[in-house]
Amino acid sequence: MSPKELLLECARIFEERQESHGEFHASLSLIAQFWTVYAQQLNPSIEFCAEDVCHMMALLKIARSLLNPENQDNYQDAAVYEILAAALSGPKDADDR
Repeated sequence: MSPKELLLECARIFEERQESHGEFHASLSLIAQFWTVYAQQLNPSIEFCAEDVCHMMALLKIARSLLNPENQDNYQDAAVYEILAAALSGPKDADDR
């Protein structure tokens, strides 16, 4: 696939995930809250945000791609997570969610 085709596939994946997992900001924020509660059992000063979830999920996908480089889903999912991190870090506009 060309880079343009990969970006279009990432957009398709995003839309598909929005339908199955709900609005991305709400979902990632809830995951961050759960991870924070869990991690604070080890270190009370740890706190995660939605962006952290994106980066860590991308790292999970990168690790999987190293173990199975033929599986294109891992690369595409990692890219989508980083795009979501970028969206979360930018100006907050209701139209972007």
